[in-house]
Amino acid sequence: TSFGIGTNLTNDLGVEPINIVVKMTECNGQPVAKVSDAPGKTVSKDPGYLAYLRQVFGLEEAKTD
Repeated sequence: TSFGIGTNLTNDLGVEPINIVVKMTECNGQPVAKVSDAPGKTVSKDPGYLAYLRQVFGLEEAKTD
């Protein structure tokens, strides 16, 4: 079981919540990113910022089979 901003926090009406995922892409005009080991799960609107994060943290791009 998981809890997220897209489910229980925004649904207190007593009905079963729909299964949605909310991912932030920007905060106060600045890029944000979710970096994942799983192919296709990394999220960022700014490829340059994503490349910067990968360099800073020594991360490689997730490999696809």
